[in-house]
Amino acid sequence: MTNTIKISEPIQAKIRKNFIKNITDNDNGYFFFRRVERYFGINEPVIYKYSSPGKYHEISREEYEKLTPEERLRYINIKYRNFTAKTRANPIRDDKFDGINIYLTKYTYSEIDVSKNFTFEFGDHRKYGAPCTPIPNDLIFGYISKDTYNNYKEKHNDDPKFQLRADKWFIASEQFLRAWTLIVNGNDDISVKVPAKYIGTDEYDVVLRKKRFQSSRLMTNTLLKRQILQLEKSGKPLSEEEVDDLFWFNRTEFVSRQWVDVWACMVTMLTYGEIPCYFNRMIAYDSEVQRPRWNIPDDLVRMFFVRFADDIETKDLIGYDEYIKSVNLDSKKLFFENITSIVFNVPQCNM
Repeated sequence: MTNTIKISEPIQAKIRKNFIKNITDNDNGYFFFRRVERYFGINEPVIYKYSSPGKYHEISREEYEKLTPEERLRYINIKYRNFTAKTRANPIRDDKFDGINIYLTKYTYSEIDVSKNFTFEFGDHRKYGAPCTPIPNDLIFGYISKDTYNNYKEKHNDDPKFQLRADKWFIASEQFLRAWTLIVNGNDDISVKVPAKYIGTDEYDVVLRKKRFQSSRLMTNTLLKRQILQLEKSGKPLSEEEVDDLFWFNRTEFVSRQWVDVWACMVTMLTYGEIPCYFNRMIAYDSEVQRPRWNIPDDLVRMFFVRFADDIETKDLIGYDEYIKSVNLDSKKLFFENITSIVFNVPQCNM
């Protein structure tokens, strides 16, 4: 893509290595994606029915039983004082635990921190509020340390009922799964298909990239995305009726509920080696309206480079000088002083 800032290949390799080393705890454990098979609640639950963002009320079990399966999935949040959940034995992505059910507890809930302290590893669950009770078919991303797995193998031989329990886990969005597959595994899921006529042509990479970022494949929070697009198109917010029509209660990771482009941003940096900016901002391909800026935490990109390439210099950035001129920034400043403006400023001149 033209008019963007590319990271040099040596720095790309360093960032990717540091990112994976950080998130895997120096290769001291294993990750997994699974679907929930069932959950076990302790004590009576509190059941909340949502009608729109921030609007909900408690309902009885009798009222809950009258809801359709789609209504339960779309509007309901069940909270237990304590719970355990059991995943299916078959993995969504290859892992060390094929054929083994993995158990989750409320007290091991934890999310990857890409918005609070920007550690880019599992963080303190208390920063994200009380975890939702996972329900059947929820997608789970989790981590099991080598010590936990070795202890399971040793004790399971003597007691077949001994359970493999995740050290950390959260309910993950499908967008996180796709981003992880691209960033860590280096490939796409089977739903990304480029028409045969483009294979072997100069257009292949352009078409593939468009497929990867199309619509909601990597973009989360459809309601927020539509609200932003509506404001750009007409200058007016969505009506209450439109908000209600688009609303789903979301149980997935915090950043998927608060922003649109976090995982698309991570793929842009780690898979494509580009600095997020105006020219590679996320375009909703199902709309003719382009969003002018990335919808991500203000400090995400800067903290990403602080964490994984704190010695990066402008000489490591291809196209940096040209881009700095396009957004009227001071070329004498260090990269880290300009980075937030690079991400969010709209160019004042054509390049």
